[in-house]
Amino acid sequence: MKLGATISEIAHIFKEIQERPGQWFEMIRLDIKEVVGKYLTMMNAELTHHLMVS
Repeated sequence: MKLGATISEIAHIFKEIQERPGQWFEMIRLDIKEVVGKYLTMMNAELTHHLMVS
């Protein structure tokens, strides 16, 4: 997958981050929470499977 962005688009994103860092950190925090939740769900399923097979 190739992502593309112009220099002006990247500059705009950096400007938004500088102006509202809290908003960006909150978005990142929510993404991390979602990824960790999915990982823990997967680990729980694998552990359950392992315990049932053993």
